Amino acid sequence: EFISRRVSSQPDHSFWIGLSRRRTEEPWLWEDGSTLLSNL
Repeated sequence: EFISRRVSSQPDHSFWIGLSRRRTEEPWLWEDGSTLLSNL
């Protein structure tokens, strides 16, 4: 929720939170290669 509010309040800015994925069907990964846990 915090991230959503920050991003939507500043649409002209880019944000980097350390997550990435190569394709939409692949899981989100942190910079260290660990997967994003959905229960966080």
